[in-house]
Amino acid sequence: MDIFRTSGTNGTRIKLELGVMAKNLLLEEYPLAERDLTQTDDEKWLLDTQVYRLEGVGRFVAGIANDMSIVEGETLKKYLQDYISTHLHNLLGNS
Repeated sequence: MDIFRTSGTNGTRIKLELGVMAKNLLLEEYPLAERDLTQTDDEKWLLDTQVYRLEGVGRFVAGIANDMSIVEGETLKKYLQDYISTHLHNLLGNS
């Protein structure tokens, strides 16, 4: 099981740079993430972890994208591009 509470057999390594707000929300929602966090300066943390499915981390990243960046994780980037494109289209009611 990964820190986002998903499981599987083939994991994907991701690295996210988090600001203060993103780090605090991550630990509030996913306390297991603390083991994979490293503080890089006064207001930045690096999350270096393995995930088994992209839905959990994708929802988290999409919800607080303004306070983080994806350092490593091409599959996560592709997932988010597809997810946002599809769901924004549906949300706005575009046919």
